[in-house]
Amino acid sequence: MKNLFLAATLVAFSALTTAEENPVFSNTNGILGAGYAFGGDKLEGAVFTDGSRESVKAGEGLWIDFGFRSIFSDWALKATLGYKFDSIVADNGDITVDRLPLTFIGQYMNGDHNFGFGFTYELSPSLDVDLPGDRYSIDFKDALGFVLEYEKNEGSWGWGARYTFIDYDAEEYSDNSATVNLSNIPAVDGNNFAIFANWYF
Repeated sequence: MKNLFLAATLVAFSALTTAEENPVFSNTNGILGAGYAFGGDKLEGAVFTDGSRESVKAGEGLWIDFGFRSIFSDWALKATLGYKFDSIVADNGDITVDRLPLTFIGQYMNGDHNFGFGFTYELSPSLDVDLPGDRYSIDFKDALGFVLEYEKNEGSWGWGARYTFIDYDAEEYSDNSATVNLSNIPAVDGNNFAIFANWYF
């Protein structure tokens, strides 16, 4: 899977170089984006003093990313690297899940409406729990997922929605007293629906 990640990275940056040199490509733009995803299995939760409950889920979270989009007539290639996280913060502790998604999307462009399909390779997914009497972390293996996306462009802005199909395989549990290999437990469902906005510059 790491070889696939490296190959895809090389292809994307080769495409960027070609786009800058070949007039057939109408333009290449930078991307700054952000979004929020909903869904996935529950990873951990907290109960507050007022009785309310909150939880973090495998697919949920806010992300920010940057990258480029190269337009080839009526289709485009987007490549972004981001940081995605979700957290519960309390006076006496917190719970955080985060990862680094590297995402490649091929888009068919029909006017201002873009329909995309691609994949995301999420690096270093982890869950960190720091609560009274309950402190531990779980590291997951890098995860490959597939993405369906719709985006509407308005000038230099784009907004849209996407659905990601992805699972996370736990790798290691650690706390103050022990480290445990988790490679034999079932995968965690991280499938999620997201909304996002991009600025093209």
